[in-house]
Amino acid sequence: MYSQAVLAIEEYKLRLKDRESRVAHCEQVHIRLGSVRLVLALVAAAIAWESLRRHALSPWWTVVPLILYVFIAAYHSRILRARDLARRGVSFYRNGVARIEERWAGTGQTGERFSDPHHVYCSRLGFVWPRWSLRVSLDYPHTHGRGHPCEVAALTFGG
Repeated sequence: MYSQAVLAIEEYKLRLKDRESRVAHCEQVHIRLGSVRLVLALVAAAIAWESLRRHALSPWWTVVPLILYVFIAAYHSRILRARDLARRGVSFYRNGVARIEERWAGTGQTGERFSDPHHVYCSRLGFVWPRWSLRVSLDYPHTHGRGHPCEVAALTFGG
């Protein structure tokens, strides 16, 4: 794929920059689409006012801005999903750069949110790990906290 050797840190920084630019672009489009949706809603309200109160326009004219509003709302939803995906990418590559530069130690989840002082065996099951432990370091790239609730529920409530 590459004709020359590429350092991982350079590749991660390049991808991080790309994801950050995607987030910025999606944010700009999000703001513009929000403004367009607001204008379309105001136009639909003005047309409805003119058609129902003063009988100056046909009520069917309100359908045009409402249809445009629906299409723009659907496109806006896609932009928001793309922005969230790009934000996840930014987070991933920032953490990757931190791991490569040896700045990641102590940034994982310790499991403190699962500590239940009222449960009989919770302190013995070991849900809380020291911040600098190997478990915290290895756990972050693997589940990023998504697997823990299932583990805790199975161990504390019997499955």
